[in-house]
Amino acid sequence: MSLTSAEIKRLIKKCAADGQRYRPREFDDYIRRESGGTFTKGQLAGVIGQLKSTGELICVERGIYQAGDREDDRTMASGDGLHGDSTFAQEIGQCLMQTIARLSQVVENTNVMEMNQAEFGLLSEIKRLKEELVQIAERCR
Repeated sequence: MSLTSAEIKRLIKKCAADGQRYRPREFDDYIRRESGGTFTKGQLAGVIGQLKSTGELICVERGIYQAGDREDDRTMASGDGLHGDSTFAQEIGQCLMQTIARLSQVVENTNVMEMNQAEFGLLSEIKRLKEELVQIAERCR
């Protein structure tokens, strides 16, 4: 049975809901295991792109994804995080997740083969900064 993009999207969101990081190949394996259906690599790439554009997935490193700020909004609104119902913490967490998504987008659209040494050094600093931002955002939940 061929899967629709909507079915693939639902399964990726279900897989990423645990907050772990996934590669497209892991999404592929999960979808095939859970559905038994067939789909193309193009469908998978398209759905990942859609979820990234809506913020439901973020690219935390090149080719590695996790649930994005939309999911975090629901988690923070439920008051399950360390800061309970703190509006400040919720707003900071949302801001950080948006910043992380934007950083990921800029880096992903950059051709590293065209970077000079200073830009490549900056890329390393951005990676470390992004990891720290993710940790802080998680504490704001």
